[in-house]
Amino acid sequence: MGVVWLAQRADGQFEQRAALKLIKRGMDSDAVLARFLRERQILARLDHPHIAHLIDGGAAEDGRPYFAMGHVDGVPLLHYCHDHAVRLEWRLRLFLDVCEAVQFAHEQHVVHRDLKPTNILVTAKGEVKLLDVGIAKLIAGDDGDAATLTDIQRERPMTPAYAAPEQMAGGKISEQTDVYALSCVLYELLTGRHTHDFSAAAGARDVLRIVQSTGPVAPSRLKRTQAPVALRHLRGDLDTIVLTALKREPARRYASVAILADDLKKYLGGKPISARRDNLFYRARKFARRHRSGLAAIAAVVVVVATALLVELRERPPTGPIAPGSSMALVDFNNLSQNQNNAWLAPALAEMLATQLALGGKLHALPDELVRPARADLAAPLAGGYARQSLVTLRKRLGTDYVLSGSYLVSARAGDAGLHLDLALQDARTGALVASVAESGALADLPTLVDKAGSSLREKAGFAPATAVEE
Repeated sequence: MGVVWLAQRADGQFEQRAALKLIKRGMDSDAVLARFLRERQILARLDHPHIAHLIDGGAAEDGRPYFAMGHVDGVPLLHYCHDHAVRLEWRLRLFLDVCEAVQFAHEQHVVHRDLKPTNILVTAKGEVKLLDVGIAKLIAGDDGDAATLTDIQRERPMTPAYAAPEQMAGGKISEQTDVYALSCVLYELLTGRHTHDFSAAAGARDVLRIVQSTGPVAPSRLKRTQAPVALRHLRGDLDTIVLTALKREPARRYASVAILADDLKKYLGGKPISARRDNLFYRARKFARRHRSGLAAIAAVVVVVATALLVELRERPPTGPIAPGSSMALVDFNNLSQNQNNAWLAPALAEMLATQLALGGKLHALPDELVRPARADLAAPLAGGYARQSLVTLRKRLGTDYVLSGSYLVSARAGDAGLHLDLALQDARTGALVASVAESGALADLPTLVDKAGSSLREKAGFAPATAVEE
């Protein structure tokens, strides 16, 4: 775009230093100069404590346009945070100052287009200053004419690693373009890495290809041993905020920098954020669009398999009512959260469900000392229970009539932890699914949750729920 010089006032009236940026040669036509003067008037409005202010602008003796901006004695944002070992909360507060400056520019109809850590300086007092607003694009003018100096540049002002996909592709520039760039800065501020691995990129086209073909990894899931912030602190809302602002499609990002900033303030205040992660339906629809031909072949295979399964199920002997004294093996309760702090729930659920289902004497739960070695070498059950061959093996080893398996997921919720429970009761003799149950509730209400799940299983399996006399 140009060359920046450290300049000093030379008229002797008072001392003042400025950052003087000269526009490159070859951009000195009458049309460019006219647009430059109009743009200077707009940029003069950007009087904000976090924006390096415009002192003057004009043309040098050789006709080249220039900007004279207030000189900022500071260091780039990332360097400041590293040198001062800035903690997560204050990193976010510095970033909020940047958001405030960019939102102010947007309110003046100016999009920055080249937001990056080196364009954000922090002074010794911890004050943020946004630089290079002089290369911005005006998205509206007082006279309705949005044409500006940078509209007709042969080079689009941007840094590919921080540029939005639509900007690299030559598409429409909007406030969401800056939202994307800000999220790239935030990603690096929190993780010490770019949003994607650009090491093999030779230029903007390669960067665009990488961004369009791969999604960014959630900040908390990066494998880093020396991240600027402990990555576990980024899990949840911060992951969601960053990934929302990094959407490829502008319409799916935050609608404005103000809304992005508001979610960060809500995070700092411990309040629910507005952004939501992509749901399963959306991800499935996008996957289907990318792999139409492959999915057609898979669908054909699924039809064949489903037909064969239907024939097999029809040929199986029907599962009759559970006979009194039948045996049951409580085999496996899979901890889906993968958090070892929740491993205690597996034996607790087995014991509580064994007691609940055995009420009335119709089912007899086999001791865990027998069940554990019998299922040790078997593949873990799926959502609907064990595969037929595994049930045959368990019946052979234990002589059991029925097998109960399931999974549980502990999730954090406001004020408490939540528990989701999935259970499957199978007939080990026929392989049939006798009953399946899904229950959700608060972990603190575990006994009530297990009682509900047990009662549902008894009802669906065809033997009466526990009565007051039985209990």
